[in-house]
Amino acid sequence: MKKFLLFAGTCAMVLLMACSEESSSESTADKCKNEFSKACLEGTWVMPGLYLTAADTVPSLNFLPPDTLYLEVANGDTPLAQENFTMVYTSSLASDDVCGTMYGKWWISGTNTIHFKSTVSSCIKEFDAVVTVNEFQMFFDKSYFHNTLVGLQPGVEIFDRIK
Repeated sequence: MKKFLLFAGTCAMVLLMACSEESSSESTADKCKNEFSKACLEGTWVMPGLYLTAADTVPSLNFLPPDTLYLEVANGDTPLAQENFTMVYTSSLASDDVCGTMYGKWWISGTNTIHFKSTVSSCIKEFDAVVTVNEFQMFFDKSYFHNTLVGLQPGVEIFDRIK
């Protein structure tokens, strides 16, 4: 039942986000030409697993299905304005699924830093992530959303853009 509710909630979230997105002729490449910006960070990102280093091409710990991070932007012209995020942890045994779905606020807090503060979750988290982003991937300098996994070697979180 828990898996069905998680699946239904995720589908509803994706549908709502798809319906609420403004149509834009600007491509992802154009949005990311200045790299670290709200326009480039906005979107749906999946994390297939945790990596030991940012140079790795295969995760050392896989999440099947991948965890999903939704970064919304309502105040694109104001870098310090708080925006909404949703982190959907999967039911994968490797993921921090004990956190359930996490909701909260994010904002740019430096030249390449995002501040995250969860407001609804069974795992309240607040952190500053040093981020490198391009039109295809977002690299966190270490593991933030998955820092409660027992016995895990420190690694990095790499997200792939899906839209």
